[in-house]
Amino acid sequence: MEQRSRESGKGVRKEDAMAVTTVFVCQPGAVLARRSRRLVVQADGGELVEIPVRETAAVALFGPVQVTAQALALLFRHRVPLAFFSRQGRLRGRLAPALSSHAGLRLEQYRAAGEAACCLRLARPLVEAKLANSARLLAAYRRNYPGEALAAAQQRLAGLARQAREAASLAELLGCEGAGAAVYFNAVAALNRSGLAFAGRRMHPPPDPFNALLSLGYTLALTELLGLAEARGLDPYVGFLHRTGYGRPSLALDLVEPFRPALVDRLTLRLVNERILTAADFQARTPAGGRPSVVLKPEALRRYLEHYAHAVARPRRPGGVSLREEMARQVDRLARALMSGGEWTAFVEH
Repeated sequence: MEQRSRESGKGVRKEDAMAVTTVFVCQPGAVLARRSRRLVVQADGGELVEIPVRETAAVALFGPVQVTAQALALLFRHRVPLAFFSRQGRLRGRLAPALSSHAGLRLEQYRAAGEAACCLRLARPLVEAKLANSARLLAAYRRNYPGEALAAAQQRLAGLARQAREAASLAELLGCEGAGAAVYFNAVAALNRSGLAFAGRRMHPPPDPFNALLSLGYTLALTELLGLAEARGLDPYVGFLHRTGYGRPSLALDLVEPFRPALVDRLTLRLVNERILTAADFQARTPAGGRPSVVLKPEALRRYLEHYAHAVARPRRPGGVSLREEMARQVDRLARALMSGGEWTAFVEH
């Protein structure tokens, strides 16, 4: 199906895929308002873009961006979630419509989350898919960067994916995931040809540009899956792989795993290796009483959002579907597996 994308005005990005839109607004001082059944982004006395709410799946506001009560009412009426990010891309909070009335699905989710065997059944496909997609990314890069170390890492990840499929306990499954992460990020460090330092995954907060891009991308993908889970009637805070904790969107963290290598890691490597983003696009930040971190500058953040929006919305191959559609399909498959008690498959690149 035809895909359309449009950028209109500074600091606004709109991506369409099958009439499903995510709107990013990051111009300081902008206002998200309403006109009839349309959302309007206003700034500097003018209008940047106007979007029909029926085409809008989610809205993300970055930094000092305002939203009117009328726009909020329209979003809630059409079950469109709204996420608030800091200017540097850190998720501050979300406003979402009332939870879906599909209480039966949530009851099955809570029951499954309380049984170790059910958690294992539902978590195995996620880890298997994450490891398989990690191996797939390395395979794609081997065409340009042949070498024994990369080949060995790919084979190791593929083997761990098979082990995850047969894991007999959550502890064994987490062991496969942990071993895969060590192998994978060593390989990703070797694929980083940008000159930007990256010695491995670091977070809370990210200390270098490469990790800052990973954290931002993971947060955006997590927010999308959180909204999809809520819309489907699932509780995004009760998961099967990640432990449930206060304020922790465990199910969304589960669901994002297969999309980390397929979407965010692939995008990050392209942006840095092709010098689309360089060291000059980042700035150091040390909040009062906090640890130093690295964040994107405002103009670089706008460019990053453009590339992320394109990566998640474009069809992966001619006649195919986008990663955003794959996210929705994965959520649907999980919901059906919960209701049926059967097996399911997470997203695997082919």
